[in-house]
Amino acid sequence: MSRVPSIGLILIFKSTTCVLMPKDRFPIWTLAIVSGGVKAVLNPLVLVVFSWDFWQAFRHTCARADAPLAVGVYYESLCPDCKNFVVDQLNVTVSRVPDLVNVTLVPWGKANVSSDDGSVHCQHGPEECWANRLHGCVAAAIDDASVRTRAVACLMAAQKTLRADGPACLQEPPLTFAPTMTLDGSQGTAEQQKQLLDDLLGVVCSTWQQRTGQTPAGCQQ
Repeated sequence: MSRVPSIGLILIFKSTTCVLMPKDRFPIWTLAIVSGGVKAVLNPLVLVVFSWDFWQAFRHTCARADAPLAVGVYYESLCPDCKNFVVDQLNVTVSRVPDLVNVTLVPWGKANVSSDDGSVHCQHGPEECWANRLHGCVAAAIDDASVRTRAVACLMAAQKTLRADGPACLQEPPLTFAPTMTLDGSQGTAEQQKQLLDDLLGVVCSTWQQRTGQTPAGCQQ
């Protein structure tokens, strides 16, 4: 195989499939193969690696196109502007288009760590430091993105009376039936609860298939 195809191989292997799109990678391969002549075109390694590389690039490009947008929110628990954003913007967005966003909550804001004793100082005082920790625990403990965002928005709405009214934001809905199941942190509707009760394996398999497009061996009848 000539030097040009070899250089083409190096370029492909050193690039990531998510950076170069198939339409950008195709000319690289075309140049490498054409410059290398018939031997390069007929070389099994070139053909195999080209086919695999192009398929991987296409597959990853499609996956990236469908991936949710990563939204990071760096806020303070007692900040009025943060409250307005979380309640009026973030909660509404996650509620309406939960599949389009992947939200990361960072309740830190303008807090800083003292170089003298390592203590944390928050912009709105010690009470905000406590509230930031509360928000951090909530963000870490609740898996379902919609439930998590709704709980944080509730805490932000109760900003001025957080110690008194905050616990109500974190209460689980009362059980109307036992057992009650959750899937990905959500109880779902009454009909979904019935489906979980009657056929848990079926619900898990169908949900997994919808999410990944794959059918695990244990789901095959």
